[in-house]
Amino acid sequence: MERIVFIISDFIIPAVMILWGIRHRKNYPPKPVDRGAYRSKRAQRTKKSWVYAQKRFAQLWIIFGCVVLIINLIIRFTLPLEDAMKTLINLIPSGLGMLMPYILVERELKQKVYDRIDQSEKK
Repeated sequence: MERIVFIISDFIIPAVMILWGIRHRKNYPPKPVDRGAYRSKRAQRTKKSWVYAQKRFAQLWIIFGCVVLIINLIIRFTLPLEDAMKTLINLIPSGLGMLMPYILVERELKQKVYDRIDQSEKK
């Protein structure tokens, strides 16, 4: 029974990432005040940047969720360690997989034309 709990806990984060990404890929929150949205100052500047951030973040969560799932499967079924240790090791790719999309979307928003357009409009 304990082993099943460890195995399930290894796959909760990637499953949530994939399901959330699929759900928000086309049905993203329309307003920056909505919960469950990718909200940053840069994403909330214009409607274009908001839509781009929501779609791109959902896409990246699907991709990184799949990558984390594969890594967790490899760790879970190949390493000769105790189940609790495997679960602790699986937290590392899960945490990084959740963090990387935030970093990538912010970098992309910074490089996009939306920022340059916003700055020129404010002048």
